[in-house]
Amino acid sequence: MKYGIPMVFNPILLIPMVITPMISLVIAYVATVIGFLPRVGLNLPWYIPFPINGIMAGGWAGLVVEIIQCAVVVAIYFPFVKLLDKQKCAEEAEKEKQAAESLDK
Repeated sequence: MKYGIPMVFNPILLIPMVITPMISLVIAYVATVIGFLPRVGLNLPWYIPFPINGIMAGGWAGLVVEIIQCAVVVAIYFPFVKLLDKQKCAEEAEKEKQAAESLDK
């Protein structure tokens, strides 16, 4: 579960969950191949916060690539999360309608 959204066994979020790591990897690879991002031979602990680990691993270029990756991942996830939200709102409205009908009886 990420930020309250069930990710496992969720067919709507399967597509971005599979695609975004690959796209992030391609962004970092292209940035390294064109010479913008230096080669990183450093394995940082997972608990280092988002902007700091980019700076520690690749300097200011690492931070820029990390911000680009974050923006791309958010852009990919957004329509899928919006669709999931729309479905959950429809389910909630249906439950409220059923509850109101049961109270009227």
